[in-house]
Amino acid sequence: MDSVHRTAYGQGNRAKKPAGSGWWMASLDQDECKARTEEVFGCKYDASGKNTSCGVARLNEKTNDLMIIEATTTSVQ
Repeated sequence: MDSVHRTAYGQGNRAKKPAGSGWWMASLDQDECKARTEEVFGCKYDASGKNTSCGVARLNEKTNDLMIIEATTTSVQ
């Protein structure tokens, strides 16, 4: 794993996301954690910290928000 990034939204954030919610992403090498190719995997989570969507992901450079482009699950095992 090359890098991990985590974001949590605070009160009054510009994205108008619930405070405490956010996302995390990790870049994976091929075959690492069953990755088919070098890819980024991530999850969005709600204000209680529960994952709401997970999968192959990409960072939207305009909004700085995580985009799940191939959903897999809402849990990380």
